Amino acid sequence: MENLKKWIGNNWSTLILTILFVILLVSPDAKAWLMRQVASTGLLNSSISEVKKVRKQLQEYLMQISA
Repeated sequence: MENLKKWIGNNWSTLILTILFVILLVSPDAKAWLMRQVASTGLLNSSISEVKKVRKQLQEYLMQISA
């Protein structure tokens, strides 16, 4: 029992992450909630217009330094 307490004391963060990972694997509701939260941040939304704008700025910069 003392060894278990020592192990938990040393590895508490690993234990918490493992429990969360198992919950995500087992519970469809938890997985759906996590996916909704990630989607709501906007990290998965791509915008082509921003890429074109940056590309145009890069081309203009390269033209200035090559002239």
